[in-house]
Amino acid sequence: MIKAYIADDEVWVVLGLKKQLERTGYPVEVVGTANNGLTAREEIIKLQPDVVFTDIRMPGVNGLELLKEIWSLSSGSRVVKLPISF
Repeated sequence: MIKAYIADDEVWVVLGLKKQLERTGYPVEVVGTANNGLTAREEIIKLQPDVVFTDIRMPGVNGLELLKEIWSLSSGSRVVKLPISF
């Protein structure tokens, strides 16, 4: 099972992406979501997802700073920046 995490300050983007991932039929589980970078950072460290979908502009810590922190932790998470087309 692939563990995914979604971070975006737009609730509709989080819900839409989560729904799209669930519909793919692939073994993907959304293990967490956040609407700001600070919460995302804490949860990503704790949950160690395989892939992170993140917005660039978010309150607290922006997506680029979050990306740098994920890489510095060498968590092995892959990052996809949002928005992406549905």
